[in-house]
Amino acid sequence: MALQFILGSARSGKTDFIYDQMIKDSMEHEDEEFFFIVPDQSTLNAQKQLVTRHPRHGTFNIDVVGFFRLTYRVFEELSYIPKDLLEDEGKSMVIRKIMEQHKEELKVFASSMKKQGFIDELKSFFAEVYQYDVSMEDLKKITDGMKEEGLRSKMEDILLVMENFEDYIVEFEQPETAACAQLTDDGLINNNDRIPVLDHETVIPVKHSLFYKDALIFDQLKSRTVVLKHKESGHGILVTFHDFDYLGVWSSANDGPFVALEPWSGTSTCSDEDDVFEHKRGVRLLEPGEHETLSFMIEILI
Repeated sequence: MALQFILGSARSGKTDFIYDQMIKDSMEHEDEEFFFIVPDQSTLNAQKQLVTRHPRHGTFNIDVVGFFRLTYRVFEELSYIPKDLLEDEGKSMVIRKIMEQHKEELKVFASSMKKQGFIDELKSFFAEVYQYDVSMEDLKKITDGMKEEGLRSKMEDILLVMENFEDYIVEFEQPETAACAQLTDDGLINNNDRIPVLDHETVIPVKHSLFYKDALIFDQLKSRTVVLKHKESGHGILVTFHDFDYLGVWSSANDGPFVALEPWSGTSTCSDEDDVFEHKRGVRLLEPGEHETLSFMIEILI
């Protein structure tokens, strides 16, 4: 069936038509499964309406799902198990904790954090900032140019929370100029499509948007050590990787609560490579009986 739009003014019967058509089609094709997709908060009401309207008073081969549940149905079909991610509740807890810790420094929001919905609004603001790749530097420039004192104070509070929300850095031992290869839609590394990450710099501020397009793959580093650490305390880890030509820095694309530093001896398939395994970048060839040991060291910084 082609995509159909049911148009009409309010109370013209659009909803009734959709329910009736869904029931009619499901009864005519009982061997097929139908999905009735509604907002997550409306699934119970939609099930009730279908049961009430259906001649047999049941949903039978109609599955009422919200978008969240539909996602997991797709995961089940593909045998995909999603990684554990920081849910909205967890993000709200982190924001609330940061605001409590810095309550004395907040100019406007100290008295607002306990108001119903305030933390959710702040979380939504952060999500949009990350989604549209607005940097802290951009927000600081905008804030500095604000003439209205009240608005500027609010933005300064937001910057304070954001700075502590993204309070880790990745630091290299030497200044680096690096552009990381992007991935194609089918997951291949495209070395001809790169984004600049470092410009004679040693530090990358860690933020969720860094990983929205997958891992940062460094293949031209001079540094052989890299540190992931807290900006203020200095706590973190130091990785030394003299035996490895590549470094992968990644997190989950959905605001995961971790950052991985992985020395690699090679990479996954590149878009300009053929299917001959020996032609892949980073492949190491050993003669029969020959062996090679590659090692890296992790040091905990406390």
